[in-house]
Amino acid sequence: VPHGTPAKQLQVTITAWTLEVRDRVTGQVYLSGDLARGVVPRECQWWVADSQDRDALHAPACSLLLVKQNLELLARGGWRHADTVWPSLFLDQPEVACDDTHRDYTDLPPQVLEAHRLQAAREQAVSALEVGERDELHALEEAEERRRETRAARLAAMMP
Repeated sequence: VPHGTPAKQLQVTITAWTLEVRDRVTGQVYLSGDLARGVVPRECQWWVADSQDRDALHAPACSLLLVKQNLELLARGGWRHADTVWPSLFLDQPEVACDDTHRDYTDLPPQVLEAHRLQAAREQAVSALEVGERDELHALEEAEERRRETRAARLAAMMP
């Protein structure tokens, strides 16, 4: 959406499984596709950057807030947080790498958030153990290297 486009000139259509942003005047489609996961249309929002805002050129011209259905959580009966992550926005797009996303966990249901916190604590504990084991192994390897160097020096001193 070009900067300066007024909100009343845009037609934004959000259904449970599709999204389209179109210019009412020119008919140009700026964004359209089948969503990778479902949304709750009545809770989704969109807005246009204020053209008077001095930072408007650095902000998106049109922003969308899509509220996920999280049907995967209900279908599986579990509360695995990983099930709430979308692979991409649209079905025909490649999957987004996890490292490319910022995850906001504040809107998770309390049960899911608690399960996520427990899992994160377990992973952190395992990571701390692995770091400790790696440090201990490194110290043992260094001690073994010093022992070998000392032995080699003693053997060299014994040779005529």
